[in-house]
Amino acid sequence: MFLHHFNLSYFYLSTSSLILSSLSISPCFAEITCASTVSYNWEKKGETGQKGEIFAVVFANGSTEEAARAELILKSRLSQAEALSSCREQHESISTCVSQKFNRAQDAFKNSSFSSRRAIETAITEECSKDLGTCLSTDTSQPECHALGIPTPAPVASPETDGTAENKKGNK
Repeated sequence: MFLHHFNLSYFYLSTSSLILSSLSISPCFAEITCASTVSYNWEKKGETGQKGEIFAVVFANGSTEEAARAELILKSRLSQAEALSSCREQHESISTCVSQKFNRAQDAFKNSSFSSRRAIETAITEECSKDLGTCLSTDTSQPECHALGIPTPAPVASPETDGTAENKKGNK
């Protein structure tokens, strides 16, 4: 029952992020864009010390910095929920890890002999076992906001006047 509820919650969060993305202001009309990095921390089974993994970089646009930051907060919270879900799939559930890797290796698996299939299965299981651990937290970096618009060209440095141009004029 819990797993079913978890899958529905994840579907709801994924759908919500799609809806928010479609409602966001088009970058063509935005004056400010903000970005933040979402990551998660986990601890490998049998080891001490956290490992951090970057999950996504989230962008938001707005007509003002406050509007862009408000949208970024919403998108970051949704991304944090997705990051925690992804962390749990990769590091807390060996069965989910194995099934995802089998799905990716499906083409190679179809065309392999029995012994090759067994070797692939063993390699996938060992790889997933190495990454087992506990998901601890999610983090969002401080937002960085920048104004959008037509970039202004850098000022052209004036040529150094060493007197040679004036000397050439005088010599003509």
